[in-house]
Amino acid sequence: DISCDQQYPWCKDKSGDIAGLVKNFYNYALAAVGVAALGAIIFGGVKYTVSAGNPSGQADAISWITGAVWGLVLLLGANLLLRTINPKLVNLEMTKLEGVKVKQKTTQPNQRPGEAFKDTKTVERNDVVIKVKLAGKDKDITSQAKNFTLKNNASIDGTKKETLAEVAYLKNEGASTGKFNPNLVIITSGTDGQHEAGKNSHASGNKVDLRANQQMSNYIESVPSGWKKLNKGDNKGDNKGDMGGKCFENECYLSPRGAIYNKEKDHWDILVK
Repeated sequence: DISCDQQYPWCKDKSGDIAGLVKNFYNYALAAVGVAALGAIIFGGVKYTVSAGNPSGQADAISWITGAVWGLVLLLGANLLLRTINPKLVNLEMTKLEGVKVKQKTTQPNQRPGEAFKDTKTVERNDVVIKVKLAGKDKDITSQAKNFTLKNNASIDGTKKETLAEVAYLKNEGASTGKFNPNLVIITSGTDGQHEAGKNSHASGNKVDLRANQQMSNYIESVPSGWKKLNKGDNKGDNKGDMGGKCFENECYLSPRGAIYNKEKDHWDILVK
């Protein structure tokens, strides 16, 4: 039992860590072995002296001295070798481990994980159909997109099914790639509000606005496969209403389905011609 409950000499280090205990024990053991070797040399010398005229006694004395000397050589050599390789091998220190900081998953204001915002509602449409590809399937399958998340004061009455299909396709991209939460694809404006009339407009059912949450915006702005970055003024149309369907913002993208995404301050303006 070498625990410090016994008040051994190597327990003078009050740091309380195991490294200090081992280091002190090693130093005391080294000193003890050195004293023992010195004692063996003295014993051998005395025996050699008193064994004058006794060859066997002198030979035994010489073996004592030789063994003690070799023991000291090995002891000091091992210590020197360890110090040469790395001084820390004989000067043990406890490394302090810093606490691990766990980054908590944050959500948008008024949002619970996996859910939309509290200021939203779910609206059903039974006329929206999209084609999706399932893992392991060669052909696309037809899927009905029924539920759409809207801001409380928004309406999609009169919004074309093709326009809502684009929203459903975007949600499917979020789900299939894992790049953004499809539950956060929220329509903030459809045919509601004061929008200009025209062929390519909210009023005609060709446009919706989507809330610009950070994950979805990052995904679109990364220009994923099938998407295209457009320049301001591209795709200019002749129709009145919401700039005639052209890119009127610096952040403008063309989706794989041909829809135009213009990023305004707090939302994406989606046009499906």
